Amino acid sequence: MRELRAWLLWFACVAEIAATALASTPKDEEPPEVRYAAMLAAEYGPLGKTTDQILGHEKTREPATIVGALVYRIRAKPAERLSAVEKRLLAVADLRDEVNNGGFQQYFSNAAGNQYAMALQAYREMGAAQLTKVLQRALTVFPGSKPSAALDARQKTIEKIRKRADAIWGSCDDEFYLRDEGFAEFALAYAKKYRAQINLP
Repeated sequence: MRELRAWLLWFACVAEIAATALASTPKDEEPPEVRYAAMLAAEYGPLGKTTDQILGHEKTREPATIVGALVYRIRAKPAERLSAVEKRLLAVADLRDEVNNGGFQQYFSNAAGNQYAMALQAYREMGAAQLTKVLQRALTVFPGSKPSAALDARQKTIEKIRKRADAIWGSCDDEFYLRDEGFAEFALAYAKKYRAQINLP
Protein backbone atom coordinates (compact mmCIF):
# COMPACT_ATOMS: atom_id res chain seq x y z
CA MET A 1 0.00 0.00 0.00
CA ARG A 2 2.83 2.38 0.87
CA GLU A 3 4.46 1.64 -2.47
CA LEU A 4 1.18 2.33 -4.26
CA ARG A 5 0.74 5.64 -2.43
CA ALA A 6 4.33 6.60 -3.20
CA TRP A 7 3.83 5.75 -6.85
CA LEU A 8 0.59 7.77 -7.01
CA LEU A 9 2.31 10.71 -5.34
CA TRP A 10 5.19 10.52 -7.81
CA PHE A 11 2.77 10.31 -10.74
CA ALA A 12 0.84 13.34 -9.46
CA CYS A 13 4.04 15.34 -9.14
CA VAL A 14 5.13 14.43 -12.66
CA ALA A 15 1.69 15.31 -14.01
CA GLU A 16 1.78 18.68 -12.26
CA ILE A 17 5.24 19.45 -13.59
CA ALA A 18 4.17 18.50 -17.12
CA ALA A 19 1.02 20.62 -16.89
CA THR A 20 3.04 23.59 -15.67
CA ALA A 21 5.55 23.19 -18.49
CA LEU A 22 2.82 22.99 -21.10
CA ALA A 23 1.07 26.04 -19.69
CA SER A 24 4.29 28.07 -19.81
CA THR A 25 5.26 26.94 -23.31
CA PRO A 26 4.44 29.68 -25.85
CA LYS A 27 2.11 28.89 -28.70
CA ASP A 28 3.62 28.03 -32.03
CA GLU A 29 5.15 31.12 -33.54
CA GLU A 30 3.58 32.58 -36.64
CA PRO A 31 5.21 31.75 -39.99
CA PRO A 32 8.07 34.09 -40.98
CA GLU A 33 6.11 35.54 -43.89
CA VAL A 34 3.27 36.49 -41.53
CA ARG A 35 5.65 38.19 -39.12
CA TYR A 36 7.36 39.98 -42.02
CA ALA A 37 4.02 41.23 -43.37
CA ALA A 38 3.10 42.51 -39.92
CA MET A 39 6.44 44.28 -39.64
CA LEU A 40 5.93 46.05 -42.98
CA ALA A 41 2.39 47.03 -42.05
CA ALA A 42 3.61 48.50 -38.77
CA GLU A 43 6.43 50.43 -40.43
CA TYR A 44 4.70 51.72 -43.55
CA GLY A 45 0.99 51.59 -42.78
CA PRO A 46 0.96 54.78 -40.67
CA LEU A 47 2.32 56.83 -43.58
CA GLY A 48 -1.00 56.54 -45.40
CA LYS A 49 -2.56 54.80 -48.38
CA THR A 50 -2.45 57.38 -51.14
CA THR A 51 0.53 58.79 -53.01
CA ASP A 52 -0.07 62.28 -51.64
CA GLN A 53 -0.39 61.03 -48.07
CA ILE A 54 2.88 59.13 -48.26
CA LEU A 55 4.84 61.89 -49.99
CA GLY A 56 3.41 64.30 -47.44
CA HIS A 57 5.79 62.83 -44.85
CA GLU A 58 8.88 63.88 -46.79
CA LYS A 59 9.93 66.50 -44.26
CA THR A 60 9.64 64.19 -41.27
CA ARG A 61 10.75 60.81 -42.63
CA GLU A 62 13.87 59.53 -44.35
CA PRO A 63 13.73 59.07 -48.15
CA ALA A 64 14.20 55.31 -47.71
CA THR A 65 11.08 55.14 -45.56
CA ILE A 66 9.02 57.18 -48.02
CA VAL A 67 10.11 55.01 -50.95
CA GLY A 68 9.55 51.87 -48.90
CA ALA A 69 5.98 52.97 -48.11
CA LEU A 70 5.27 53.64 -51.79
CA VAL A 71 6.61 50.24 -52.81
CA TYR A 72 4.62 48.61 -49.99
CA ARG A 73 1.38 50.07 -51.33
CA ILE A 74 2.26 49.40 -54.97
CA ARG A 75 2.85 45.71 -54.20
CA ALA A 76 -0.73 45.46 -52.96
CA LYS A 77 -2.11 46.37 -56.40
CA PRO A 78 -3.12 43.75 -58.99
CA ALA A 79 -0.40 43.37 -61.64
CA GLU A 80 -2.76 44.36 -64.43
CA ARG A 81 -3.36 47.75 -62.78
CA LEU A 82 0.29 48.73 -62.44
CA SER A 83 1.52 51.74 -64.39
CA ALA A 84 4.89 51.77 -66.15
CA VAL A 85 6.40 53.88 -63.37
CA GLU A 86 5.06 51.53 -60.69
CA LYS A 87 6.48 48.51 -62.51
CA ARG A 88 9.91 50.15 -62.65
CA LEU A 89 9.86 50.97 -58.97
CA LEU A 90 8.97 47.36 -58.19
CA ALA A 91 11.64 46.03 -60.55
CA VAL A 92 14.33 48.04 -58.77
CA ALA A 93 12.93 47.18 -55.33
CA ASP A 94 13.06 43.47 -56.19
CA LEU A 95 16.62 43.80 -57.48
CA ARG A 96 17.71 45.50 -54.27
CA ASP A 97 15.99 42.90 -52.09
CA GLU A 98 17.70 40.04 -53.90
CA VAL A 99 21.18 41.56 -54.23
CA ASN A 100 21.23 42.77 -50.63
CA ASN A 101 20.23 39.28 -49.53
CA GLY A 102 22.39 37.10 -51.74
CA GLY A 103 24.18 39.14 -54.38
CA PHE A 104 23.70 39.23 -58.13
CA GLN A 105 24.00 35.45 -58.24
CA GLN A 106 20.76 35.20 -56.27
CA TYR A 107 19.10 37.95 -58.26
CA PHE A 108 19.67 36.36 -61.64
CA SER A 109 18.92 32.87 -60.30
CA ASN A 110 15.47 33.91 -59.09
CA ALA A 111 12.31 35.19 -60.76
CA ALA A 112 13.14 38.79 -59.86
CA GLY A 113 15.89 38.64 -62.47
CA ASN A 114 13.23 38.31 -65.19
CA GLN A 115 12.75 42.06 -64.88
CA TYR A 116 16.42 43.04 -65.23
CA ALA A 117 15.74 45.17 -68.34
CA MET A 118 13.07 47.15 -66.51
CA ALA A 119 15.33 47.61 -63.50
CA LEU A 120 18.10 48.89 -65.77
CA GLN A 121 15.69 51.31 -67.42
CA ALA A 122 14.54 52.50 -64.01
CA TYR A 123 18.10 53.23 -62.88
CA ARG A 124 18.73 55.19 -66.05
CA GLU A 125 15.55 57.24 -65.70
CA MET A 126 16.33 57.96 -62.06
CA GLY A 127 19.75 59.27 -63.00
CA ALA A 128 21.48 56.65 -60.81
CA ALA A 129 24.51 56.46 -63.09
CA GLN A 130 26.79 54.42 -60.81
CA LEU A 131 24.12 51.82 -60.07
CA THR A 132 23.37 51.64 -63.78
CA LYS A 133 27.02 50.84 -64.45
CA VAL A 134 27.08 48.15 -61.76
CA LEU A 135 24.05 46.39 -63.22
CA GLN A 136 25.45 46.69 -66.75
CA ARG A 137 28.70 45.08 -65.59
CA ALA A 138 26.79 42.29 -63.86
CA LEU A 139 25.01 41.61 -67.14
CA THR A 140 28.27 41.13 -69.07
CA VAL A 141 28.58 37.54 -67.84
CA PHE A 142 25.72 36.59 -70.16
CA PRO A 143 26.13 36.22 -73.92
CA GLY A 144 25.61 39.64 -75.46
CA SER A 145 24.94 41.00 -71.95
CA LYS A 146 21.36 39.83 -72.42
CA PRO A 147 20.25 37.05 -70.09
CA SER A 148 17.09 35.18 -70.93
CA ALA A 149 13.94 36.65 -69.42
CA ALA A 150 12.82 33.06 -68.80
CA LEU A 151 14.00 31.76 -65.42
CA ASP A 152 14.72 28.15 -66.45
CA ALA A 153 16.80 29.16 -69.45
CA ARG A 154 18.70 31.74 -67.41
CA GLN A 155 19.49 29.25 -64.66
CA LYS A 156 20.92 26.82 -67.22
CA THR A 157 23.15 29.56 -68.62
CA ILE A 158 24.34 30.47 -65.13
CA GLU A 159 25.40 26.87 -64.50
CA LYS A 160 27.55 26.96 -67.63
CA ILE A 161 29.25 30.27 -66.79
CA ARG A 162 29.34 29.85 -63.00
CA LYS A 163 33.09 30.28 -62.50
CA ARG A 164 33.41 33.44 -64.55
CA ALA A 165 30.11 34.81 -63.27
CA ASP A 166 31.02 34.37 -59.61
CA ALA A 167 34.23 36.37 -60.04
CA ILE A 168 32.51 39.27 -61.77
CA TRP A 169 29.42 39.22 -59.58
CA GLY A 170 31.51 39.24 -56.42
CA SER A 171 33.08 42.52 -57.48
CA CYS A 172 29.70 43.89 -58.58
CA ASP A 173 28.17 42.98 -55.22
CA ASP A 174 30.78 45.02 -53.37
CA GLU A 175 30.29 47.99 -55.67
CA PHE A 176 26.52 47.73 -55.42
CA TYR A 177 26.53 47.78 -51.61
CA LEU A 178 28.65 50.93 -51.73
CA ARG A 179 26.58 52.76 -54.34
CA ASP A 180 23.16 51.65 -53.11
CA GLU A 181 23.37 53.93 -50.08
CA GLY A 182 22.25 56.86 -52.21
CA PHE A 183 19.47 55.01 -54.02
CA ALA A 184 16.59 56.31 -51.89
CA GLU A 185 17.21 59.92 -52.92
CA PHE A 186 17.14 58.98 -56.62
CA ALA A 187 14.00 56.89 -56.17
CA LEU A 188 12.18 59.58 -54.19
CA ALA A 189 12.96 62.25 -56.78
CA TYR A 190 11.73 59.86 -59.48
CA ALA A 191 8.49 59.16 -57.59
CA LYS A 192 7.86 62.88 -57.10
CA LYS A 193 8.52 63.61 -60.76
CA TYR A 194 6.05 60.94 -61.89
CA ARG A 195 3.67 61.08 -58.94
CA ALA A 196 0.68 61.34 -61.30
CA GLN A 197 1.53 57.82 -62.54
CA ILE A 198 1.64 56.33 -59.06
CA ASN A 199 -2.01 55.59 -58.46
CA LEU A 200 -2.69 54.53 -54.88
CA PRO A 201 -4.50 52.83 -53.30
